[in-house]
Amino acid sequence: MNLMKHFAPGILAGIIICLLLKISFVVLKVYIFYVLLMGTSAALGIISGLICIFSGNKTTLTNAFRILGGNFYTSEKQTFFSALLQVLLRHTWEMPQTALGHFYLQIQNILVSKKRVDYWGGATFLILENQKTRKGVSIGSFINVYIKDEIKDDFETAVTKGMLFMHEYGHTFDSRIYGIFFLPLIGLPSLISAATAKPVEGTKGVLTHDYRWYEMSANRHAARYFKKYYSFDWKVFEDLYPLQKPSDYA
Repeated sequence: MNLMKHFAPGILAGIIICLLLKISFVVLKVYIFYVLLMGTSAALGIISGLICIFSGNKTTLTNAFRILGGNFYTSEKQTFFSALLQVLLRHTWEMPQTALGHFYLQIQNILVSKKRVDYWGGATFLILENQKTRKGVSIGSFINVYIKDEIKDDFETAVTKGMLFMHEYGHTFDSRIYGIFFLPLIGLPSLISAATAKPVEGTKGVLTHDYRWYEMSANRHAARYFKKYYSFDWKVFEDLYPLQKPSDYA
């Protein structure tokens, strides 16, 4: 029953979108392409999962279905109509990053052996455990996080005690704000910035990438959200996840 609460607004949003498609033939054609793209990436994940079953690995198939279900997952902290609006935006205003994020997580699920998929806060997380690096990628409501160890606690505890998780979750707010402009204004520049980042002198572990406006914007969104719901004090870790540039930073 509790699980249905998370998905009921998403299911209703899907029905509303289907009804609206009758209004415009042009929009209908766009959605046909969108659905084909989403269906293809889901099929890749499911078929790969079925193949993996023969080797005794059931996780890939389960994860593929969970990633697909993430398209309609909503947060328990939202009202029904707020959650409904979130899913409507996810498959209209945020359509490019939703399609790309879903595809990206399905591919990661296929390629990486040690992984888990969790729902939290209206977002779908694919966690790659026991990795050599620690980083994250947020594409719409789909989040991929690399960690060097394994999650031992329940997932909410892992998120609310992990700055990387909170930071990546902060990007989901800008995805809703910028919509179809998110990928060209934030996604692509962030990818380039992360790939070319350099250490900032006089700091411990801070990169030039961390001072990009979109990275600090994600931190500010996360700081407000986790302070409101979990009384989390972001200032304790602001040196690593800055909310603004220091006055002496060029």
